[in-house]
Amino acid sequence: MDDMSKQSDFKLSGSSIRNYGSQPRYMLSVNRLPKHTDSPPPYYRSAISLGPKSGSTLWNSSTSSLGGNVNDRSSDLNGRFSKLDLNESTNSSKKLCNGYHTDYCSTKNLQSIDRREFSEINNTYSSRNSVRCLDSPVANPSRAPISLPVNSHHSYHRGGLVGLNNLGNTCFMNSILQCLSNTAPLTEYCLEDRFLKDINKSSSMNGMLFHSYADLMKEIWDPDLANSSTSPSRFKSQIQRFAPRFMGYSQQDSQEFLRYVLEGLHMEVNRVQKRPNPIKPNYEAEDCLPDNEKANLYWKRYLSMDNSEIVDLFVGQLMSTLECGECSFKSTTFDPFWDLSLPIPKKSNVSILDCLNLFTSKEELDGNERPICSRCKTRRRCTKSFSIQKFPQILVLHLKRFSGERFRSKMSVMVDYPLRNLDLIGFATSSCTQKSAQYKLYAVSNHSGSVYTGHYTASCLNPYTGDWHSFNDSHVHAISENSVVSAEGYVLFYTLIQ
Repeated sequence: MDDMSKQSDFKLSGSSIRNYGSQPRYMLSVNRLPKHTDSPPPYYRSAISLGPKSGSTLWNSSTSSLGGNVNDRSSDLNGRFSKLDLNESTNSSKKLCNGYHTDYCSTKNLQSIDRREFSEINNTYSSRNSVRCLDSPVANPSRAPISLPVNSHHSYHRGGLVGLNNLGNTCFMNSILQCLSNTAPLTEYCLEDRFLKDINKSSSMNGMLFHSYADLMKEIWDPDLANSSTSPSRFKSQIQRFAPRFMGYSQQDSQEFLRYVLEGLHMEVNRVQKRPNPIKPNYEAEDCLPDNEKANLYWKRYLSMDNSEIVDLFVGQLMSTLECGECSFKSTTFDPFWDLSLPIPKKSNVSILDCLNLFTSKEELDGNERPICSRCKTRRRCTKSFSIQKFPQILVLHLKRFSGERFRSKMSVMVDYPLRNLDLIGFATSSCTQKSAQYKLYAVSNHSGSVYTGHYTASCLNPYTGDWHSFNDSHVHAISENSVVSAEGYVLFYTLIQ
């Protein structure tokens, strides 16, 4: 059993359950022993990233309600991280600046990786499983900060083609950073320095994380650096201060890394400078409200605590419905989500709509997982289902390819996902006010290999030229859109078609 399951009061075996924020994020598997391969960590992926400080329950505030041991496909990964004074090893960074370190590392040979062992990585990867990227020029990491012309889309057209050096098992980070780099509204927010006015001086990192991220984006989008590569070491130094689990150079999961990055960036530009004291919800009174009024109430309550450019782009709202099997009483709750983790049906010819149908299908809660019905005042068998109340501008879909704890496996089945016109309006609630929910794919974080030996890359659509490129650490090359959809697709980034 890993550290996460040891430190949580919730059962993590079988179907995961909803955690509404009682578990601080820094307690989640920070010291889990690595296996030194870029495949995801050995515990269950949660279905929904609910965002910082989500504190709702579905029926009532009893310890037996959904705040406790209730079967669910979701988990709220949030909390705060202690400040750590960590300095990046400049000597090691210089060594890595001129070379590529593959992530197809031999599990047998790599028993521990840290900054002191950079020089050994070259000799320890497995040549049988390794894939070496083509060498490309390396940008000078000590170069002065880049200043790009404000609102000059002409300069953007020639940028965005800078690779990222692998620092040692960091392809998971490079893959996500390239996907975020091609998220146009977020990148322009950085390139045009609009984030500066939003820096939250009361944040624990004092803006250092966002500054390092924005500086990296400016390097990636500098047209003078096209077809070269740069080092993300400064950003890594800051993200590991925010999230100590990313210290060192062990394998990590790209979707999990994305969650931490988005939360860290959000906290740095949170418009709420001082959080108000939380008000205990009156669940019985709220159950009497129409769904649209309740949804608006929950959304305003969320924005009173967490409101940023990151929230504007990535956060949607999900409705969870519980129906009592005895009295047919229905209770709804609304929660923010940053991404959706979709189960993959066990069949051939799977589509992303099949995964969404399975995610939103009714699930029966019975046995010890039964919640307390607010009307019956006792535990009852019930059904639970999800639907979408608010569609985000940027929709992140995570395919749950990895399963199991002791005997882990990867589902390498081909999941077909459309490049454009992904219509999700059929998954909306009846009270949803959005009339259209069509999405266009613009980035994919890919995972190739197995559970124990794997590698992350990214396929991204340049938002200004409309050209697709493959990002394999330091190597960048153009690809056709026909090669974007593959069985390696792991985290999908869609943008809402306005």
